[in-house]
Amino acid sequence: MRKLLTLGFVAVILIFSALITLGNWSLNDDKKQAADDSAKNPGVSISFPQIEEQKIAEALLQKTLSQTTKILGENATKKLADDLSKEIVEKNPNGPGPLGSQKISVPQAEEIVADFLQKGVDNFNYEELKPAIADSDLNIVGDDPAALARYYKNFFEILSGNFNLGPAESDPQNSLDILVSVYENYIKKFYLLETPEKFADIQKQQISLLAAQRNIYRLMRDYENDPLKAVLAMKALDTVKQETADLYTKLAKTVAKI
Repeated sequence: MRKLLTLGFVAVILIFSALITLGNWSLNDDKKQAADDSAKNPGVSISFPQIEEQKIAEALLQKTLSQTTKILGENATKKLADDLSKEIVEKNPNGPGPLGSQKISVPQAEEIVADFLQKGVDNFNYEELKPAIADSDLNIVGDDPAALARYYKNFFEILSGNFNLGPAESDPQNSLDILVSVYENYIKKFYLLETPEKFADIQKQQISLLAAQRNIYRLMRDYENDPLKAVLAMKALDTVKQETADLYTKLAKTVAKI
């Protein structure tokens, strides 16, 4: 047991050394970028006229986020350390050797980056950050022309609202807290949005992508708990943003045909 604990500690040190020396990401830079992103992508202050709407929106938000609890709870960094510990033990079946000639065979940092981090990338499926949205959870209305026009207008009004960054401008960590909260508010607002049946699929994709971005910012915010997953989530952010841009293009083209 002592041998396993010692080798496990070596594994953790090697992994974090490898992460630090990757050179292609900086947590401080990424947190600063998050502050910039939050300034460029303003959120919206939500005020609900009725308590009942608040309860409905909050319940739907929690239902949506519950689908991604598993992937958010799995610690990719710890799993990587555990896997490396097992490999070190396998390579050293007799332990470090007799006193005075201790030697442990461990992979080079380059091997760790090339092998174990690649396994982390391969095992990370960003699609799991996107929950499935049920038609029955949407606020579906008829496809009359007035409803279609109102939906398109309100859709982008929600996204064009402003929120005050406050201390986040000088503290990137606060900006991540704000972004998580803002995207949760987006989700609630879009659940309450009257959605013509014609746009149901677009609405479901929109809520799912909003939830994915919320989950990414949460992983970035909590990077100290799982730095590897924070890195992988940040790498997925561009993909999610592109999917969002494609969705908005699809929406605009659909409206143009009406």
